[in-house]
Amino acid sequence: EQINQAKIIMHEKILNPVTPEEIAREVNMSYSWFRKTFKAYTHVSPAHYITSLKLQEAKSFLLNTSMSVKEIAYRLHYEDAASFSAIFKKYLGMTPSEYRRACVVSLLSDEK
Repeated sequence: EQINQAKIIMHEKILNPVTPEEIAREVNMSYSWFRKTFKAYTHVSPAHYITSLKLQEAKSFLLNTSMSVKEIAYRLHYEDAASFSAIFKKYLGMTPSEYRRACVVSLLSDEK
């Protein structure tokens, strides 16, 4: 129940700067117990889960808006565009700009 509540909070606050420690407090758990329990249920750490949510949101921004990579990084509370791009590439194997181009090319070829 508390882990599901934590996941809901993470989804709702994805555009706000929120830490796993803050979420643990919101669901009335110590951080160490929260982290251990969260990982047992989801197989990823709370921080990794938040990063995954941010990257899903970033992909949506890249595909559905004309926001720049810098604007997306700012909107998702990354330190700067370079660190956002590095994390994006680490998890998805390409930079945000490469992702946007690849998806546009894919969409255009699907229309033919």
